[in-house]
Amino acid sequence: MATTTRTPTPQQIRTADRRRHPTSPSRFTSRRRPTPSSSSTLVAALPNTARGTSFVTAHSKHGSWIVGVAGGHRAGTIIFDPSTLETYKGSLLQCPHIDPVLLSLAGEVYALSRRPRVVPGSDEIDFEPWFHSLSFNREIPIGGGVGHTYWCELPPPPFFPSLLDPYEFRNPPEISVTAYAALAASSHILVCGVSAQQAQQERPIVLGTYAFHVVTKTWEKVHAENLPFVGQAEPLDDIGGNNLFVACPVNNGAMAASASLFHISIKQASSSCTSMMSAAHPSLSIQEFPVAASEIKVPKPLFCPLGNGTFCSITLRASR
Repeated sequence: MATTTRTPTPQQIRTADRRRHPTSPSRFTSRRRPTPSSSSTLVAALPNTARGTSFVTAHSKHGSWIVGVAGGHRAGTIIFDPSTLETYKGSLLQCPHIDPVLLSLAGEVYALSRRPRVVPGSDEIDFEPWFHSLSFNREIPIGGGVGHTYWCELPPPPFFPSLLDPYEFRNPPEISVTAYAALAASSHILVCGVSAQQAQQERPIVLGTYAFHVVTKTWEKVHAENLPFVGQAEPLDDIGGNNLFVACPVNNGAMAASASLFHISIKQASSSCTSMMSAAHPSLSIQEFPVAASEIKVPKPLFCPLGNGTFCSITLRASR
């Protein structure tokens, strides 16, 4: 059974707020050259990026990369090598997704549709298949005949609308992924979401928290409620073995303009002697340690781990 514990004593941790310079590029794909007075430096321009592209860092024995995925029909997979400043074109997803959920775990990048569609429109974006993985363990998955590693289709979360009766298909639910995390210590990916019927209910339905085991490729429901944060929980170390994450907490159903530390772990319960035929279900444990609030109230800031249990909160402001 899942347990969620809140600790009243704030966890002491160094934090830093960084404001984006007004003249710095507002998007990762911007090609503008920084002015002499700018505090930022253009490292590389990523070609073929489009609106709705998500980015994640990937690590394996072959190196480290920044990976951009999806963004519509014209954009596929972009792989940037920071050690050589080279940009490569990777393989395409079977179906393009707008602003997909990206997670990196054990040398693989996982791409999940953030808003899965049931009936494809004219653009056929965010339609099935909804969940894929791309491995960097055997080779760098570069397209154009160099590599032979492609996106692998995976089973979607059970709360995705993959099985609908004819009535549900005529009026499909609108599913949205609200929070997610990659747990390296237990080889799990946590995902939760909400469902909104197009013309009936007033408030979205909480769908609960599900865990995907990256080795067995199976999903299990680990909690009836959603995760107590919004968006991605960032691990405080490169490996993620200490189970400490930073994320935006949820207070009274709304996202707080602050940060909290979360200790997240999943343990596989052993089968009892009286029920040897029943499967062992994983147990989810979450502890929250509120961090001292920043003077600047920024909704959904970007968190960047700095190592040694520290992180910084990055504030992005629109250029004027």
